[in-house]
Amino acid sequence: MLDNLAALPNEYLRIATLGLAFSQQHNHFLMLGLGGGMWTNMIARVLPEALIDTVDIDPVVIEAAQFG
Repeated sequence: MLDNLAALPNEYLRIATLGLAFSQQHNHFLMLGLGGGMWTNMIARVLPEALIDTVDIDPVVIEAAQFG
C-alpha cells in the first residue's frame, strides 16, 4: 500500500496511516473530523476502491469540502 511512510508530508499523516497496519480489510473507512481533508484525500488516492464516510460537527468544514 504505502511503501515509504517517510514520504508522507507531515507527522500527523504518518501516525494516522499506522492504523492501517492493524486491519486486514481496507475497503470502508469512517473518518471522525474532516479537518483539511489531507488524510481522506490520501486514502482516496492510495485505495481508490475504498468507501470513505466522513463526519464533522462544523457545517462550515462540510461546505468547504463540497465546494472543493
